[in-house]
Amino acid sequence: MNEQWVKVYSTTQHHQIEIARAVLEENHINSSFINKMSTNYGTLIGEIELYVKAGDETLATFILKNLQL
Repeated sequence: MNEQWVKVYSTTQHHQIEIARAVLEENHINSSFINKMSTNYGTLIGEIELYVKAGDETLATFILKNLQL
């Protein structure tokens, strides 16, 4: 069965993604990230996006809002 993944957080800071992933893991929520950052003529563009399974979206969003990254 394919589970749908939804984006719950994005940032340009890799350390913030790692903190968010660790906090979600402590709360038994699996997450994955996609690094969409790129360098274009010396300028860094894009974001790193954090995803969780659709069933965990509400709790993950609540946790991350309270984390205030």
